[in-house]
Amino acid sequence: MADPADADALRQSYQAVPYPSLPVRASHPSLLAANAILHGLLPAPVTSCRVLELGCATGGNLIPMAAGLPGARFVGVDLSPRQIDEARELAGAVGAGNLTWLACDLLDLDDHDLGQFDYIICHGIYSWVPPPVQQAILALCQRHLAPHGIAYISYNTYPGFHARQPVRDMMLFHTRGLPPAEAAPAARRLLEVLRASVGDPDATWARVLRDEADKIAGTPDAYLVHEHLEPENRPCYFHEFMAAASAHGLGFLCEAERLATFADLPDSFQALAPGRSQIDQEQYFDFLCNRALRASLLCRSDAGVGERVAEPDPRALFALCAAFPLDDPSGEVVRYRSHSGEFTLEDAAMRALLGHLYQRYPQASPVAELPALAAGAVSRAWSAGLCDLHAHAPPVVGVVSVRPTASPVARVLATRQATLPNQWHQPHELDAFTRELVTRLDGRKNLGPRTPQVKAALQHLAANGFLCA
Repeated sequence: MADPADADALRQSYQAVPYPSLPVRASHPSLLAANAILHGLLPAPVTSCRVLELGCATGGNLIPMAAGLPGARFVGVDLSPRQIDEARELAGAVGAGNLTWLACDLLDLDDHDLGQFDYIICHGIYSWVPPPVQQAILALCQRHLAPHGIAYISYNTYPGFHARQPVRDMMLFHTRGLPPAEAAPAARRLLEVLRASVGDPDATWARVLRDEADKIAGTPDAYLVHEHLEPENRPCYFHEFMAAASAHGLGFLCEAERLATFADLPDSFQALAPGRSQIDQEQYFDFLCNRALRASLLCRSDAGVGERVAEPDPRALFALCAAFPLDDPSGEVVRYRSHSGEFTLEDAAMRALLGHLYQRYPQASPVAELPALAAGAVSRAWSAGLCDLHAHAPPVVGVVSVRPTASPVARVLATRQATLPNQWHQPHELDAFTRELVTRLDGRKNLGPRTPQVKAALQHLAANGFLCA
């Protein structure tokens, strides 16, 4: 950190209240590689890539990746020695030997001989550190990215975060001087009292308080402490983030989560910025959507991508596979909810594709093997947020065998927490009975007669991508 005292305070905060560490689906190398391919880059094979995570916490994101990609190499860095120790212990329990852990300040990271990485992940860090560390993050990405590598960086953005800022300020004021373990309950109580005390429940301020209280209601205290009550939280506009990234030789590829683009906006809105750069168009889109969070993918400015990344190359689709948990699309009227809202699906090609994906899930569907009608809708489905595109498919199975097998990560974590990663790097909360069952699914046991409860739990695990070949 820029100030040793600040670094020590932050380290102590994470020592006292470790951050909840879960899979971040959009940061998986399989999805990052697919985005790279679609935008004209030639990334390293997912099965043999090198991945660096800055701010890895206790390894909840990195360890499932490493266990599923034993031929790849992973490095996790975190400021908290306690979190690194927990990550190292968990990796050992899982049997993932392709991980290296470093407990150090990001400003000291270049003291280590890291080399180049195909993917650099920085989730939930950039907005919560002072400017010198933000600069160090971008500099690390520039120095350590492979020529066709991708950096994933999430950060809070304006204008959306403006509405949240006053509530955060009030919680910080109310909890000043409290140790981290006591701050979260005190902040929740403050919001409850404020929300109940506003005279007009339909007033703008009442709605702001209600929305913020609802957002944090179901989150653990550790999330509230580190997401909302850390002294540092520096949102920025997208164009400001990209100006800083550009100064470090990094260019914008796309967002990690596929969203509608400027070209999808009404003509009247597009007319406000004719001929504008892609960066400007993205900023106008944020104005319209009031976006409060981004997870941007960056590449080296010398990678030769340029602004043609605005429209992915459809020919690259045939090197990828598609998968997504969907509702049954066979009814007369099919309604879907994606990032762009709820809509009714009538297009024959789209219905053919989604029907195919529904029948195949949790297994992947290689785009090159899809029927012609369905293949023609892949790009539109991906753009609408109705399917994920992957460069690598895990060995997931959708049927329950005589001796079912759950992933080693799920079996180990099932004894420790309620939320487990499936084979697609998606977090799922399982009940106590199903978690106990997961611990037994090592592929060697014939479970014998199965009660209705066991059958239902096994079908749930199969349908949600927990069982592997």
